[in-house]
Amino acid sequence: MHPLCKMPGCTDRATATFAQVPLCELHHDEIWVETRHYYTKHQQGADRDTRPQYRKIDSLIHWSRKRMGRLK
Repeated sequence: MHPLCKMPGCTDRATATFAQVPLCELHHDEIWVETRHYYTKHQQGADRDTRPQYRKIDSLIHWSRKRMGRLK
């Protein structure tokens, strides 16, 4: 059985992962477009609002939890 997409509010079947977080095809594509844009524009360290899709799942990503001090 395939897990569901972890994007809040999405009930589609996960078909891919981003940073080991299961996502449906639509949200996976959105995250990658957003990520490429973020790093292509050299906005590293820029305002977090520049990655709204990533921010929806950052609490599920290991290195984000560690950076936020939420790693147990």
